[in-house]
Amino acid sequence: MSLASCKITDQEFLKFRKLVYEEFGINLTEKKKLLVVNRLQKVLRDKNLGSFTQYYDYIKRDNTNKSLSELINKISTNHTFFYRENTHFEVLRKDLLPKITLDLSNKLSKDLRIWCAGCSSGEESSTLMMIIKDVLGVDYNLWKAGLLATDICEEVLEFAKNGHYETKRIKELPVDLRNKYTEITTKVMSKIKNDVLSEITYRKFNLMHDFPFKKKFHVIFCRNVMIYFDQKTRKNLVNKFLDYLMDDGLLFIGHSESLSDVDDLIAISPSMYKKRGK
Repeated sequence: MSLASCKITDQEFLKFRKLVYEEFGINLTEKKKLLVVNRLQKVLRDKNLGSFTQYYDYIKRDNTNKSLSELINKISTNHTFFYRENTHFEVLRKDLLPKITLDLSNKLSKDLRIWCAGCSSGEESSTLMMIIKDVLGVDYNLWKAGLLATDICEEVLEFAKNGHYETKRIKELPVDLRNKYTEITTKVMSKIKNDVLSEITYRKFNLMHDFPFKKKFHVIFCRNVMIYFDQKTRKNLVNKFLDYLMDDGLLFIGHSESLSDVDDLIAISPSMYKKRGK
C-alpha cells in the first residue's frame, strides 16, 4: 500500500480513540475519523510507517512521550482569535477584576493569581495580561500579578511565547490596548510588547493530570476546551478547578459550554461563574 494513501481501519481508529481519551480526555467521535487521518498522514510518511497500527505501536514504544506529544499536536484544534467572546474581557476589565483587586487591597494582599488553561496560540493569554496591567495601572509593579498560561500542545506554546501575529488579527483588540501593548514590526506583522510577554508564564500541562499548584486562583479561564470532553471528563475537570479556585473566585468557559449541573458554581452571566463562598 502506498504511504500516501494509507487508510485507517475501524479497529485502528478505536485504538487511537482510546489512547487519546485516556491520555488527554479528548473524545474523538466517529465524525473526527477523516480529520484524524488527514492530519496524521504526513507523520506516517515522515516516519516511513506503512499503517496506523505501526504508528500506534511506535507511540507505545516511545518512553519519552515525545511521540504522544506529537500526536496531540497534530490532532488538536487551535482555532482562536483576539478578544474572542469579548463580553468576558469587557466585564472582567471594567467590573470584576477591579472588584477583586480592591478586595485584595483591603485585605492588605498584593497577590493576584490568574490561570489561562488551554491558552492555545496566546491570543487569550496576551489579552488577559494586557487587562491585568491596564486595571492595576501604575501600581502593577507593587503586585505579584503575573499570569499562568498552559496548553498540551508544545507548538502553540512556542508560538505564544514568540508573540508575533498578523496585524489584521491584532486589530480585533480594543484600540487603547492595541496602541499601548502591541507594536507593528513589518507591513503585515505586529508583536505583543515584551512588558506583556515577560509577565506570562507559559507551561505545557495536561488538564487530565493532577494539578501541581500550591496556591488557589482568583480567576480561571478555560474557554472552548471542554467541548472536546464527554460529560464525565468535564465534571471531573470542573471539580478540580473548584479545588483550586478561591471562594468567590471566577471561572470563565466558552459560550457554547454550560455548567448547569455544578452546585458549587453560581452563574453570574452566560459562561461566567463564581465559586460559592463558605
